[in-house]
Amino acid sequence: MRRLVAFAIASTACVTEAPLPPPALEALVPSTWEEGAAPEVVEIRGRRLYLEVLSSAARGAVARGLPEVRLGTVALTEVTHLDNQTLTARGLDLPPGTYDLTVSTAGGSATLEGALRVSPARTQVVRQSAAGEQTLGGDDRLTTVPITPVDPARSLLFFTYTHSSDEPGTGRLTARLTDDGAAVELERNTTWLHGTTDPAGEEVLVAWTVLELDGVRVQRGREVFGDPTTVLVDLAQAVQPERALVLTDLHIDGTYFSTNDWLQARLVAGGAQLELRITQYAPGLVVVWQVAEWSRTSGAAVQHGDAALRAAATELSLPLAQPAALDRSALLFTQVILDQREPPDAASHLVCGRLSSPTAVAIERDLGWSQVDIDLAWSVLTWDALRVQHGTTELATDQLEALVPLPAPVDPTRAVALLAGEQKQCRSAWGADDHVGVAWFALTFADGGATLRLRRGFAGEYATAHWQVLELR
Repeated sequence: MRRLVAFAIASTACVTEAPLPPPALEALVPSTWEEGAAPEVVEIRGRRLYLEVLSSAARGAVARGLPEVRLGTVALTEVTHLDNQTLTARGLDLPPGTYDLTVSTAGGSATLEGALRVSPARTQVVRQSAAGEQTLGGDDRLTTVPITPVDPARSLLFFTYTHSSDEPGTGRLTARLTDDGAAVELERNTTWLHGTTDPAGEEVLVAWTVLELDGVRVQRGREVFGDPTTVLVDLAQAVQPERALVLTDLHIDGTYFSTNDWLQARLVAGGAQLELRITQYAPGLVVVWQVAEWSRTSGAAVQHGDAALRAAATELSLPLAQPAALDRSALLFTQVILDQREPPDAASHLVCGRLSSPTAVAIERDLGWSQVDIDLAWSVLTWDALRVQHGTTELATDQLEALVPLPAPVDPTRAVALLAGEQKQCRSAWGADDHVGVAWFALTFADGGATLRLRRGFAGEYATAHWQVLELR
């Protein structure tokens, strides 16, 4: 044998063993731990980590013993082997920091620098929250809902809504947290073009959530459009776009959904301004916006991009510059309609989005006859404090509501459910007219957070909803 030299003297067998080579380290798995939450078992991967030598003279196994494994200066315990390439050991609590991994064997030792990062223990992100749902009657223009006061500078308002209207005067809605943080204001125009009251105003179902968060700074405003199609808002404090997210919606006069009933919002001028863009001015256009910026130490990152959905296109695949962990990431986008062909159809306008993989965003729509051109501005938020569940639900032609059991139940006081398009919009093939409520959804939780409830206001065609459930610590 190459590593054994046997000598026979009388009836005694002697074994001389050749030196073994040192180990070669490849990885520690998992390589990131949270302070106070060390994994039960870790794997140490490499080569030549565990070797046995057979003694042909003794016809038995001679083990050189298990290696010693250290993270920094601390030895791991319960070291065992799976195979020659893998050791296992019990994790142990370590203070935050970066640690080298060292494995010592009979053949020598090896060190893998920076093999482990221990992050500080997570703290509660949600300070307080409020949530509810309202049904606005046909002539309800402004509804104020009192809440337990929150700090407006730390609070984000999320809302989704749906209806059966084909008129933006009654079917477009804004939600705003009041300046004192003590109420949510729901507002719409309830009018046709030129201010005439709509005699057939439709009910609107609204679901809203307010979250006061640590590590987030929020600016908000309300812009009344005059005659321009683009408004530049100077932010009181410039933000870093790679850590900032924009939320908007609008209300407006009008009798059908067209070029001035969708809005594209994005940060420009290096984060010093917010650009609000429509294609055609119409009376009564009001935009309510929020810009949230996460702190440098929050662990949040936001990627942004623009996209163009043209003519007969029904889908786009958009690459991400940096991979986004799906269980910690959510997609949002706004859109603007570039051209209007009458009469409008809902299918061409109803754009949907989802994170199709950690490296790509998928944009989709069903196509009606009008085949309008659309520009989009999208953002992907990745945040260590989030746990995100993604799913797709199909609603049948006559189905107004779907109840979806969640893979993991959530705490409704720390969670919000959204679609990517303006928080509420996905897609449908409805093309007879502009009943956008066929794929606008109000999303809430049921069964104590074990079930996601999706409701739409109009059922004339099937609809697809790519949903996202965001739960915070």
